[in-house]
Amino acid sequence: MIQIPEHIVSIIIKHLRAIQTSAEEETLQAWIAGSEEHEKAYQQVVKLWHESGSILERPAFDTARAWEKLDSSLGHGAPLGKSAKVRYMRLAAAACVVGILALAGWIFYQQQDKTILTIAAAGKGSQRLTLPDGSLVILREGASIRYPKTFSATERAVTVTGESYFDVQQETNHPFRIQTARATIEVLGTSFTINSNEHQDRLIVSSGKVLFTGKDQHAGKHIVTAQQDAVLDEKGINIATVKDSNYLSWQTGILQFDNTPFADVVTALADYYHLHIKADSVLTRQADLSTITARFDHQPLEQVLEEIKLLINVSYRKRNDTIIFYQSQ
Repeated sequence: MIQIPEHIVSIIIKHLRAIQTSAEEETLQAWIAGSEEHEKAYQQVVKLWHESGSILERPAFDTARAWEKLDSSLGHGAPLGKSAKVRYMRLAAAACVVGILALAGWIFYQQQDKTILTIAAAGKGSQRLTLPDGSLVILREGASIRYPKTFSATERAVTVTGESYFDVQQETNHPFRIQTARATIEVLGTSFTINSNEHQDRLIVSSGKVLFTGKDQHAGKHIVTAQQDAVLDEKGINIATVKDSNYLSWQTGILQFDNTPFADVVTALADYYHLHIKADSVLTRQADLSTITARFDHQPLEQVLEEIKLLINVSYRKRNDTIIFYQSQ
């Protein structure tokens, strides 16, 4: 039996209980249509589910009448004794348990065979780890990854949330696949970052090529190459050339700006320091606001703010958890 991805197992169970969402149903149908093996695996689960369910429902039948028929067929009209009835009742109960355990055991096998570990970046800072195939992963604070102790013979499959950097070992005919809530990312050997949050998936490829596939059918499949930035949201996948030179600053600790518009600097600072940072409405309307050329290397926020203040003659104030830039007088 092939390995069924954990998220597909979860959706199948919801499907059989008729509590799946429309998006989950689309994901399931797309997976089933992916290959004959997927279709066969799905049908096996459905069969086990219904067989265990029908066994559970049998006590609702007319038990006394059923025993009379059984007595007649086995004893040619001679009623069974009490001990024989007890034995058959035990056999029926055993059959019920076997049916249930068959399904539960299969699901348990699917989960245990993968021996999923969950690793989350603890506290502040990033967490660096090496996967079973030697691939490097760096998890940004708050990100998490699930992966097996040993990858299967057909694929290297992991599941991520949050922002992570991958440097994947190249293994021909052994694709590396990343699952997020809304996409599948497949590579053979490359480096890239993936940021999956509640609003979108953002993929930036540093080297190599990546197949970026949205789980919703309208998103489609796209090849993303080096120095391309792909964003998947409810509108689909949009690919552009990388303009943000600081997309790896959370790893390097370096923010580099070269004649960068002030609005882009503010966005980069907010992302790097995990704070709400913005310009006030008056400052935003100034079309001739100076660009910034500067390099900040592991500097605390206060130093960065003071340097920007001097560079382009702006001031700033703190309001609760937000920093607001405004025009100096």
